[in-house]
Amino acid sequence: MLANVSLAKDLQLVALKGRIGIVGNRGTIEINPRETMAKESSIVGVMLGHATESERQEMAAAIGAGLQKGILNPVVGKEYELSKAPEAHKDIIENSGAKGKLVLVP
Repeated sequence: MLANVSLAKDLQLVALKGRIGIVGNRGTIEINPRETMAKESSIVGVMLGHATESERQEMAAAIGAGLQKGILNPVVGKEYELSKAPEAHKDIIENSGAKGKLVLVP
């Protein structure tokens, strides 16, 4: 999730011809391109905001199925009443090392 923290380690762990998908980043990082060459791996940046409506529906269905089957087990760090959304946003920005996700509940 944080490429600036984990990408160098990811490059050591990726399988031969594997791919690393970057979905989050909070800064710059210097990597050694030989790490990708040695394993013929690739790094792909993903921006969910560019997904089509069809792709979003497919992702939602896959996530829903994973939750229902118990394959996905989300970590909830803290719940906030919807009226406390500004406080939740502040906690995300100021406490990026938090475990789990912040969840807004009605």
